[in-house]
Amino acid sequence: CLSPIDAPIYACIPSSSIYDVWDSTLPHRREDLVFLCNCIPSRHLAFADSDITVVIMHFGVSRQKTTNDAISIPQLNASPQCPPTVIYGKHADTVASLLQPDGISVNVVQNPREVQVAAAKKIAWSSLLWLLCHSGEEPVTVKDVHEHKSDQLQRLVEEILPSLETLAAESWTSDENTATNDATNDALSIGSAQDIIDYLQSYSMSISNGNVVPSRELALREIQERNGFLL
Repeated sequence: CLSPIDAPIYACIPSSSIYDVWDSTLPHRREDLVFLCNCIPSRHLAFADSDITVVIMHFGVSRQKTTNDAISIPQLNASPQCPPTVIYGKHADTVASLLQPDGISVNVVQNPREVQVAAAKKIAWSSLLWLLCHSGEEPVTVKDVHEHKSDQLQRLVEEILPSLETLAAESWTSDENTATNDATNDALSIGSAQDIIDYLQSYSMSISNGNVVPSRELALREIQERNGFLL
């Protein structure tokens, strides 16, 4: 509440904390909230009646491991092959101008349904890749999953596809475009199982060339906000 009116209030939080942040923000400042988190808008933001800003991120920040006491420098994980970060809402252009100079590809959208579709795809990555990375005796990288566990990934994607389609089709704002022509529906659908697999691989390989292992501990702490939605 101490920032200037009409200035973004950035909330980089777990999706389970969204309502607490909303409830703790002065009512006249809620439209300035910018949520950067792995949320499903229809499940986490349906109560928000103002023009908040939602960011479905396709970049990461990590720290390089050091062998001495030197302070490790945060490293941006993004590449030209990365799916675009999807931004919707009042401060979308401001957020885009903040991210683009660092080489992060962004897609500012006007239809909230596009955010919902992007969020459904992102939850697929958050729910499946950590499982397959930790399904053996030793953890493997996401690159290894796509190279050596593609059959398992294919079966899992086919299994969760109906759930993804349901999530992608859910409405979360009163302003959502309800056009029903075929072209619009095709553009705003979750796509085929192969489309999802292509997306998963594109995102995986954009993070340090796929040489990363998602945290099992973090995934288990967030299990309801990840796999829980698909169950």
